[in-house]
Amino acid sequence: MPKAKVLRNTGQGNHADPTMEDRIAAACQWVKENSKRTPTAAAAKFGVPYYTFRRRFLGLTKSRAAAHEPQRLLSENQEKVLIDWVKYWGEQGRGLTRDSLRAKVKDLCGKLPSK
Repeated sequence: MPKAKVLRNTGQGNHADPTMEDRIAAACQWVKENSKRTPTAAAAKFGVPYYTFRRRFLGLTKSRAAAHEPQRLLSENQEKVLIDWVKYWGEQGRGLTRDSLRAKVKDLCGKLPSK
């Protein structure tokens, strides 16, 4: 009899799959819609690790991005403003220096980024 196939850790973790967060959210919604659905069935149906799904569903952990949000220098909206500003200056044909970019970041968040 052949051995059962075991999924091994590749060292990349769940963050290597960009669709993992969406699948976990869909699995949570699927279980919340019907109380007869089990976390085991949801994890299998959506192809997510059971224990990761269970911890998220119970609210014990957050996603990697959500957990590190307070450590970010710029919020998502501030980052979009900075990207638009850089694109605008690129369309104008003007180059940016590291100092001008640091000054803009300071204007957006009030803190000077490290070098």
